[in-house]
Amino acid sequence: MSQNNVGDNRKFISIAGMDDECNGVITRAVNYSNAENCESVGSVHIFLGILNTDIGESFLKNNNIDFESIYEEYQDRAKHAEYGIRLTEYTRFDPNQFSAEVKEMLKQIIADRSSNGQFVELPDLIDGIIGLNSYALNKFTEKLGLNIYDLQDAANNNVDIPSELSDTLLDLNKEVVENPRKISGVDDYVNDMIEIMCRKLKANPCIIGEAGVGKTSIVYRLAQRINDGTVPKQLANKHIILVNSTMIVAGAIYRGMFEQRMSYIIDWAKQHDVILFLDEIHEFLTLNSNGNDATNGGSMIKSGLADGSLKIIGTTTNKEFHKYIEDDTAMTRRIQEIEIKEPSPEAAIKMIQNTITDYSDFHHVKISDKLIKEAVTLSDRYIKNKKLPDKAYTIIDQAMAKAEISERSSVTENDVLETISKLSVVDITKNSTDEKKTLINLESTLEKELIGQNEAVERVCEAVKRGKVGIKDPNKPIASFLFVGPTGVGKTELCKLLVKDLGYPKEAFIKIDMSEYKEKYSVSTLLGSSRGYVGSDKGGVLTEKIKHNPYSVVLFDEIEKADSNIFDVFLQLLDEGHITDRDGYSVDATNCIIVMTSNAGYGKQNMNKGTIGFATATKSTKTAEEKEKIAFEALESTFRPEFLNRVDSIVVFNDLTKEDCKKIARISLNKLGARLKEQGYTVNFDDSVVEYIADEGYSEKYGARDINRKVNIIVGNAFTDRIINDTLSKTERINVKYTDGKIQFDTEEVINLNKLQTSNISFNNFMV
Repeated sequence: MSQNNVGDNRKFISIAGMDDECNGVITRAVNYSNAENCESVGSVHIFLGILNTDIGESFLKNNNIDFESIYEEYQDRAKHAEYGIRLTEYTRFDPNQFSAEVKEMLKQIIADRSSNGQFVELPDLIDGIIGLNSYALNKFTEKLGLNIYDLQDAANNNVDIPSELSDTLLDLNKEVVENPRKISGVDDYVNDMIEIMCRKLKANPCIIGEAGVGKTSIVYRLAQRINDGTVPKQLANKHIILVNSTMIVAGAIYRGMFEQRMSYIIDWAKQHDVILFLDEIHEFLTLNSNGNDATNGGSMIKSGLADGSLKIIGTTTNKEFHKYIEDDTAMTRRIQEIEIKEPSPEAAIKMIQNTITDYSDFHHVKISDKLIKEAVTLSDRYIKNKKLPDKAYTIIDQAMAKAEISERSSVTENDVLETISKLSVVDITKNSTDEKKTLINLESTLEKELIGQNEAVERVCEAVKRGKVGIKDPNKPIASFLFVGPTGVGKTELCKLLVKDLGYPKEAFIKIDMSEYKEKYSVSTLLGSSRGYVGSDKGGVLTEKIKHNPYSVVLFDEIEKADSNIFDVFLQLLDEGHITDRDGYSVDATNCIIVMTSNAGYGKQNMNKGTIGFATATKSTKTAEEKEKIAFEALESTFRPEFLNRVDSIVVFNDLTKEDCKKIARISLNKLGARLKEQGYTVNFDDSVVEYIADEGYSEKYGARDINRKVNIIVGNAFTDRIINDTLSKTERINVKYTDGKIQFDTEEVINLNKLQTSNISFNNFMV
């Protein structure tokens, strides 16, 4: 605006003892006085100069008035020589051009500040000009309907960040005014912060919580309450300054540059009595540019905290706190932790309902309370690697964006379901009756695919259905099983089939061979190494896989081979539905199906007793409950009672009969036939091949495990040779038999139905 730039080409006036911003105010005041040919620089001119600062702009904004209106009023008063402003010939500035009252005021505030070795800053100048109680200024502001004391409030609510730090520091008090947002449900935590910050010792709160629980929102809410004046006098008019750690390090290519920047920020914060907000505080504690721990960010911050001259608020995650801060006694003596828990779904729903207008105004799209509730409950159920309320906000935000792009005025249920499906591993866009249908048919489907284990399938399906419909304890896995039985009868295969038939992706099958965990230190492989040990940054095999696949079937194979310490992990997993890794992160396993397998009690002496060993031809007539009781008694000598009692069901697998093996062989051959069909070959396997493969593939030691391998080696190799030598025709049906001790191929012509149809031959009169 032109009035703001009056006399910008004139020489900058510098008065000793005043900082650059105040000297800028004086320069503008002189220029405004000269522009209207006033004989002196009075309080009104100083006031006009102040209005062209950040504090002045805030004052104008709060009073809904622009500078042009104020300047026009000034020009009018100057022309009529009202309120002590008199016209005179234009003269160049000299110190005597100040009015007597302004000159005396400047001398006083310069003397007061210089006695403490400090420069006069803008709030000092504002206090001084208001303290004059100038008749001219009072009449001027009264005419405009302005309260001069509001300017003082604006000064108390403003911190002038140096231009060289504008990319590094952000005044949250200004930010929450310029970019207002509604924050709900965190005032209890804010009250805890306020109490800590008003203490004499350890007055620096450090907010600890997982990503997404709202740590930063708590600090923003504190800034809002400071602006609103709803904080104790100890925090009144305080400014919270967010420090960008990335910008501190950016470009610090020379030794000592980072330390210089950090030192400058800390000194500036002390001088202005502001609170530094160190988001992800662990990053600041480890920053340095020369590798010297004595001069890293942590030592510099701790030095400032030691004498109480520096105030900070920090945020970090549980993992990072344990890794970088917990063992630093010097740091923990100076901060007070506040642990933030994930809000309940009910609390998250209220938070979102109270703040949803911010999203509606942004997207110009509405969302009903019903869909807000659905977004929260479904995200809580299906997205386990993120936390409420953040994950629910993410779903709602994206669903509203989807509706906006589609030019709809409101979010639909399908928008929410599609968004959750993209962010989770489970497709929930289908109607809920589809899931019910899957559960209803689960048992019959598995019985067709897993041969000879109908009783085991029944026990597993019963438990899985209980878990899926919500009858199970919500703080435990969906179901947990101990599969017992000889090798090669389908224990692992049932786990794979569960993954497939429940609609989970392949990654949801997590198999851990417990024979690899025989040593005491093996627990660290599952949960992650302790801090300071090799591999501590990689996480645990078990915890990381469940974290990234919360809906999964977890198979612990041959658990009797694992070290006894591993069973403490099982107890926590089965009893509490989560595992705590070495960094203190709780991995949710409540949507997992936990399966453990064991061959305990299946030595040679038990094989043909008709109890839980192999039967030579027929299955035991005992019921599933009787078998479980016998198995439990046999397993008690191997496993601790508290472990066995936490398993939902001990599932005993039958030994396989010859007929079972033939069915398995037929399934395996059919799979080979399907692969050949994809290449254009039509194949039929004779019963003689099935019987031969069943005989060759089954053994008492390995059960039916070798059947698939025999199909690939015996039958697969026979096809491979013929395909390579190009001796198979895709227009003939290939009948595979086993005669005279070898696999033989017979062929017959295949009727091409497509060709017959194009030749107008009647199918009713054609017999195949």
